[in-house]
Amino acid sequence: MFNDNPIGESSLTRRAIGGMAKVSRSSTKNPSWGLLDRRVGKLAREVSASTRGGLFVCRALQDDQALFMNAPVQSSGVKTKNITSGLVFGWLFGIIFVIMGLTNLGDNTTSGILFLIAALLILPPINKLLKEKVHISLSRGLRIIIVGILLVVGFSFVGSHAVKEAETNAVANASTPKPGPKPVIRVTADQIMSDYTANEVSADAKYKGNLVEVSGTVESIGKDIVDTAYIALHTGGQYSISVVQCMFPKTAESALAEVSKGERITLQGQVSGKLGNVILRSCKII
Repeated sequence: MFNDNPIGESSLTRRAIGGMAKVSRSSTKNPSWGLLDRRVGKLAREVSASTRGGLFVCRALQDDQALFMNAPVQSSGVKTKNITSGLVFGWLFGIIFVIMGLTNLGDNTTSGILFLIAALLILPPINKLLKEKVHISLSRGLRIIIVGILLVVGFSFVGSHAVKEAETNAVANASTPKPGPKPVIRVTADQIMSDYTANEVSADAKYKGNLVEVSGTVESIGKDIVDTAYIALHTGGQYSISVVQCMFPKTAESALAEVSKGERITLQGQVSGKLGNVILRSCKII
């Protein structure tokens, strides 16, 4: 650090002033010393001025040194960007709303546009663009309010569209005539057996899965190996071994107690095909 009294200001000044004083005292005794008295005074003033100038320069250097010591050190590194929760949520919900908007543009254009506007208000690059180019900056609270309103209106349009679509489908389904139940096929045991014997594929197309009322003579009454009650109707000639076998549910077994062999009867059931015998299931007595 620099001294506040450089170049020996006090000693030089005191010497010059002391010498001047001595000469002044001597000049009172000898007038010839007057000229020297004035010269010494001038020299003393010059020394004093020179000393003050040196002091001013020293103090200026001290101020420059203080400014240099206290100046902040500037870093030449790359600026780092802080990742905040607001930035993360802005990207997350912005992308979600973009997907929702694009998904709904085809079926519900209004809700799709509202979702896209909400996405633009949330996405950080859009906010930065509005601030730099358009000089519009929305506060976080205002953005939340606007986005909330857009979402409520958008979802209301989605709901109303879904309700209208459901109503349209209901009207279309109601206007479409439903096929009525297939009529019951009435046939004799001999006829159905003859059809299956002639062409089983053609007979399946005609009878299988359909409700049939078949009439014939009772050949036998019994139960199969799984304890299901049935009535077998005679078909063909005297030596025919194939029959029309009508299977009954458990709840209808009691009705079979009143049926006798050789009795003429009409049974109703659903044809399931031919497996040795022509099989009818879920039968009942007509």
